[in-house]
Formats: sequence, structure tokens, C-alpha cells
Amino acid sequence: MNDHTTEDGGFEDTAQAGDTEADRRRALRDDLLVEAIAFGQTYAQAAATAGCSRRTVEREMAKPAFKLRVAERRAERYHQVEGLLANIAPVAVMVLASHFVGPDSLKAVLAALHKAYAYRNLELDRQVLELRQAVADFIGANGHAEDEPGHASPTESAAELSEGEDSDAPA
Repeated sequence: MNDHTTEDGGFEDTAQAGDTEADRRRALRDDLLVEAIAFGQTYAQAAATAGCSRRTVEREMAKPAFKLRVAERRAERYHQVEGLLANIAPVAVMVLASHFVGPDSLKAVLAALHKAYAYRNLELDRQVLELRQAVADFIGANGHAEDEPGHASPTESAAELSEGEDSDAPA
């Protein structure tokens, strides 16, 4: 069962003709868990939201495909928030600046923006690491040996790729 969320964050009815009531309940529970975890709830909070046990959440998060759904939804949500913040950024800077009086006001606003930018970079790095781990878990769960000839491990491949990422940075 795949992601059943609509563009506005709601859930669409994805019941198939052959689905049992248990299948529909499980799909809804999974959708609720994905949303809850992607939005930052703890496993215990997500379990309460979805009406299941914390152990069920742990079992689902151990599945590479489920973990990938959570990472994808978290990335979608992050981009939604990032877009909203980009739209209000000019007004936010003006409001912040209006609350600071004196020669250090611009420095304070720039420092706040710098911290927000640094947080964004940390969040993106965390997401990349999560996706790399999900890919490694998925490949491992599907019986692909990482040491087969011609197949680099996902973490090695990712490390090789990330080594080249800084090549555009000024020396």
C-alpha cells in the first residue's frame, strides 16, 4: 500500500475492491503513522495518534519501504514549510528589524537569518543520511550483497558522491 495523502495533506480513499476491512484499517493506520512521524511526533505519540502500540511503530519503522515513505513525507513537508517561509521572509525581516533599535539591529537580524540558514543545511544533511540508510536497508533486505563484483555499497557510493559535492566550493 502506497502513500494515500492528497496534495492538501488529507487522505484519499484508496480501498481496492478486494481489500478486506483489516487491509483498509492497516492502510489508514500506516498513513497516520507516516504523517505523525514525518511531522516530528515520537513513536509513543505516533502510536497514540494511529491507535496502535509503540512496538507496532518500531516494527513498521524497521521496514525499509515504510521508513522511506516517512522520509519522503518529511521531505515534502519540509519543502512546503520552506516555501511558506520564503514567501514571508521579507516581511519577517522587516518585523524583526522594527523590533531592534540601534546600531546592532541589522547584525542581530543577519545573525538570526544565518542561524536559520545553518539549520536548513543541517536538516538537509540529516535527510540525506536518512535516505542513504533507507537505501542501504532496502538493498540489504532484498538480498543484494554489497560486496558483489560491480556493486558498491550504498554508503560507499554515497560517500564517493558526497566527496565531489564540495568541489564547487571556493578553496
